[in-house]
Amino acid sequence: MSHARRSSHSTGSVLLLMTAIAVDEPARPSQLDPSLDRAFDTVVLRALEKDPSDRFASALSFSDV
Repeated sequence: MSHARRSSHSTGSVLLLMTAIAVDEPARPSQLDPSLDRAFDTVVLRALEKDPSDRFASALSFSDV
């Protein structure tokens, strides 16, 4: 299965999925693919932070990582 199609949320309905995305913390990418480096986990999870002030401020700051 492609990584792009794999989800850390498995629910039975769209409403449950939307709630899980809004409330639950995402799984570390390395939990879905153990070959991924923990540094990758850190960058991805920061980009997915629920609070916008905890995310990268811009694409430029994201590229500096």
